[in-house]
Amino acid sequence: EIKSAKMLISIEDFLLRKWPYAPEICLVALICTGCIKTRKQDPNKEWHPLHDFCHTFLNTFATGILGPIMVGEIPLPLTNDVIITLLLAIWFIFYRLDRLMLRITSFPGFLQVLVFFSTLSRANNVCAFTDKAFKRLMIHGDRNFYPIPLIGPIIVGIVRGAGGLFFPPEKGLGGLKSG
Repeated sequence: EIKSAKMLISIEDFLLRKWPYAPEICLVALICTGCIKTRKQDPNKEWHPLHDFCHTFLNTFATGILGPIMVGEIPLPLTNDVIITLLLAIWFIFYRLDRLMLRITSFPGFLQVLVFFSTLSRANNVCAFTDKAFKRLMIHGDRNFYPIPLIGPIIVGIVRGAGGLFFPPEKGLGGLKSG
C-alpha cells in the first residue's frame, strides 16, 4: 500500500505538469485541438495543404508566438524540435485521415479530455510567461514611479492567454488558398 501511495501524484503536481511525460501529453492534446479547430473551419478540405498547415500552426501556437516576442524571447514553436515534429506528424494524420480522426475525437468524453490537457498546457504557459514578464520588467523597468511592474506582466499574460483573438489565422493566408 505504501508503494501505491508513492505512485500517486498530488493534484498540485498534476496541475503543474510535474509527472512523467506531462508536457508531451499536453502538447499532443494542444496540437490535436488545433487540428480539430482547423478541420471544423474547412470541413470539405477546400484549402491548399500549405494553407491548411499554416492555419493549424496559427490555431495551435499563435499565442506561443506573441507572448514570447513581447518579453524578448524566442517564439515557443521554435524552442524545441519536438514541437514542430509533433505538429507535422499530427497535422498530417488529421489532414489525410480527417473523417476518421473527427469520428475518433467525437467519442463521448474524448474531446473533453483533449480540451482539458490542452487548457492545462495553456494555463501553465500563461502563468510561466506572466512570471517571466514580471522578472524581466523588474530588471529593466524604471523604478522612479512605482516599485514593481504590475500592468505589463498582466498584459503579457492576457496576450499569452487570448492572443489568438489578436492574431487571426486568416490574415495573410488568403494567397495560399489557391496554391
